[in-house]
Amino acid sequence: MANSLSLVASIIAVATATKGISKALSSANLLRNAPDELLTLNNEVSDLTIALQSIERCISANANGDALPQNTLEHISSLISRAKDRLSQLDHLIHHQFLKSGSLEGDYKVFRLQWMKANKTVESHRQALRDIRQNLTMQMLVVNS
Repeated sequence: MANSLSLVASIIAVATATKGISKALSSANLLRNAPDELLTLNNEVSDLTIALQSIERCISANANGDALPQNTLEHISSLISRAKDRLSQLDHLIHHQFLKSGSLEGDYKVFRLQWMKANKTVESHRQALRDIRQNLTMQMLVVNS
């Protein structure tokens, strides 16, 4: 059973994870030489961050007034859990297969061969994150109605 406070905490944790992934993807060296799909993935992660922040504000605002229906909280909680799992898998792929630090400052370079091998996996993660973001947006509309 989800309650508003624990849900907000989960959202904040997942939003923090999206920011970490976005930071890794946004490294100047990385994006300058990255395939277009990596740029698209970075945009999707950024969009998810925005959606998470919006739903967190909606839930926080409603926590002070009328309680949200339990089924809405549970659905949002399920979406957050799915996002967390996908982001964790994506973070592992990015940091352990695609990137190699090129300097002490943490500039990264993309391993293109590994990227090509895992492109379908990354695309699957990107699409799943898009679906989660769209569902969170729909739930935000429900919360605000």
